[in-house]
Amino acid sequence: MWQTAMLHAGEGTQPLRFPVYETLYLINLYCQKLIDLLEDASKRFGIDRESHDYRQSLIQMVRSETSQGITEYMNEVEMTDEWLFERLWRKEQLKLRDPEDAYLEVRRQEADRVDQGLPPRVQFLSESPVDASSNADRVS
Repeated sequence: MWQTAMLHAGEGTQPLRFPVYETLYLINLYCQKLIDLLEDASKRFGIDRESHDYRQSLIQMVRSETSQGITEYMNEVEMTDEWLFERLWRKEQLKLRDPEDAYLEVRRQEADRVDQGLPPRVQFLSESPVDASSNADRVS
C-alpha cells in the first residue's frame, strides 16, 4: 500500500488537482452547450427529432464515459491523499496531545456518570469516593 501511495503522492498536488477538475467541469459544460445548440438548430431548421435524439445520446455517451474515466482516476488520487494526510494529521495530533489529557477525560466522564446517578467505574487513588465527586465539579 505504501508503494502505491507514494506513486500517487506527487499527483495529489494543487497543480494537478485543479486543472483536472476544471477540465471535467468544462467537458460537462460544453457537452451540455453542444446539446443545447443542436436543440436550437433542430427547432430553427427543422432537423428531424429522431436524428436529434441519436446525436444527443451520442454526445451524452462520450461525456459520461470521459467523466467516469477522470473521476475513477481522481478517486484513487484522493483516496491516497486522504490516507497520507490522515497519517500526517495523527502524527501531528500526537505531538500536540498532552499525556495528562487522558486522565482529565476519564475524570470528566466519571463526573458525568455521577451527575446521571450512576456509580463510578473508576476511583482515583489519591481520593476517596466522596472527594472524587466534589473534584469532578471542578474539572467540568
